[in-house]
Amino acid sequence: MNQFTEHIPPEVLKTISARRWYRHGIYRQADVLSQCGQRHVGDEWFHKEGMPKGIHYKADVGEPRFLDEEEFTQMRSLFHDRMEKEGLSYLRYYIEGHTRDNESLVRVSEDIRNHSHRAEDTNALLKDFRTLIGAMHETAHWLYGMEFFTPAFDEYARAALMAAKPGMSAEEAAALLMEVAVPSHKLPFQSEKEAILGIDLDDTAAIMALHAQYAWLSINFWNGTPFTLDEYHARIATMKQGLLLETQVKETDAAMERAQSIIAGETDTFVRELLSSVLDLVHLKTWRIDTYSISYANIRPFFAVIAERIGVPFDDLQLLTEDEVPAVLEGEPLPPNLPARRRHAIMVIEGHTHYFYGQAVDQIEAILYKDTYSGIRELKGTTGFRGVVRGKVKVLLTDRELGKLDKGDILVANLTNPNYDPAFGIVAGVITDEGGILCHSAIMAREFRIPCIIGTKIATRALKDGDMVEVDATMGVVRIIR
Repeated sequence: MNQFTEHIPPEVLKTISARRWYRHGIYRQADVLSQCGQRHVGDEWFHKEGMPKGIHYKADVGEPRFLDEEEFTQMRSLFHDRMEKEGLSYLRYYIEGHTRDNESLVRVSEDIRNHSHRAEDTNALLKDFRTLIGAMHETAHWLYGMEFFTPAFDEYARAALMAAKPGMSAEEAAALLMEVAVPSHKLPFQSEKEAILGIDLDDTAAIMALHAQYAWLSINFWNGTPFTLDEYHARIATMKQGLLLETQVKETDAAMERAQSIIAGETDTFVRELLSSVLDLVHLKTWRIDTYSISYANIRPFFAVIAERIGVPFDDLQLLTEDEVPAVLEGEPLPPNLPARRRHAIMVIEGHTHYFYGQAVDQIEAILYKDTYSGIRELKGTTGFRGVVRGKVKVLLTDRELGKLDKGDILVANLTNPNYDPAFGIVAGVITDEGGILCHSAIMAREFRIPCIIGTKIATRALKDGDMVEVDATMGVVRIIR
């Protein structure tokens, strides 16, 4: 069993210091149990997808996630090479397999939700917990793999279009892909907007029905709690007042119709199937996260019973590892350092997982954040929606910081999810570290018709609140004016 420690072995510290780390995400799943599967993130996982290697270096320090820059490039190349070799058959395999295992996770969580758990029934708790962890491991390799799949697909799809259509420029290929980069069918956050548009705020029964269907949208992966009925009523009221719902719904419908029309009018079979895969992948990019959020909403009552059984607060339960939960259920004592784990780091170094807390976390953070990017005056990324705008930067590391935004600001984020949607009705432009043509930020920018640059890698570290920038999303360049 992996043990938490405050002391970093010298050889591990040396390896951490020697790598060049790239902050790849800010994730609202900072608890230990929510990161289950860390030990399996290496070759074993990616062999399931036919990849010759997996992730050997990774760092989760609270909410930020870091990957080794060299390994990220290697993994992206592996996915790209497979796309070039297998083409559309690989894309179909990827979409079907990823979707299948995501749906399986949701079904498992629904089954667990429907069981009548009792704290004294240890065997039933153990059985369902192990089933849940098993289902998570079956889909987690897809979840991780998409971080490399997405940039590889962006590159592959542009090149494939240019090869299939002689004379098409890179800019034209990118524009065509963006035009069809909409979900194959509406995502939950889009369906919710359509439903809210027609709701009467005084219709309690209708609001309760929507709440039952969408309360989980407050959750991101394994972080957060479902909206209460009062919170959801307030959410609906806010959205109806300030987010131009009718315009958004119409734009979503129009964008999906345009995409389908373009695909239907394409005479080349390969191009038609490639463009169709874009729609499926845009849907999958967000749905893969939604499945975890829905699943967590489903199993929270189950986790509450486990917490009662072992005698810890609900939040402390999630500071245990996936091995410790069954062990404690079977009678082993709780780890003495459990409260100290609220500040932790989970490191994958050369394929081996290490758990740290306390002073070790300070050492690790000092290494991971040694690059300041203070002298950078220009950032480059990929166009999410064309246009040019100037404005004042507001850096949001999580959606909990939405209150910082003022009208006309430039939103800078690692990436966005549906919890960021209120921001798009306020800001004049969007810049992200992550993302490609499949991402949520690009979808929302097109709905609101605001300039958007995605995939800069370093925007949240190179820019700071108050910076004046020019977002030239036509050229994919961010310029710091002052």
